[in-house]
Amino acid sequence: MADKPSTTKSLDSAAPSVGYIFKNYLYLGSRGEEVKQLQIKLQKLGFFSYPTITGNFGSVTRTSVIKFQKANKLAPYPGWVGVGTRAALNKIP
Repeated sequence: MADKPSTTKSLDSAAPSVGYIFKNYLYLGSRGEEVKQLQIKLQKLGFFSYPTITGNFGSVTRTSVIKFQKANKLAPYPGWVGVGTRAALNKIP
């Protein structure tokens, strides 16, 4: 029997890498693949609601990171992805 199509929200054309590991500090102005993967993961978790995955760490991504940090009791909620936030993200499949 074929799998049913997913009824979840589309993650844009960028598919997350299986087991993606975040390694870098990410903050306002960061760009690239790791930011795309961050946006995808935050979207899957319900924190990132922008309609497209841009790979640009702007104000929407920052707000999404802060929501993730608060939900996971990560202090002090600066809105950038540092050691603690990376560790929390990397624990989530």
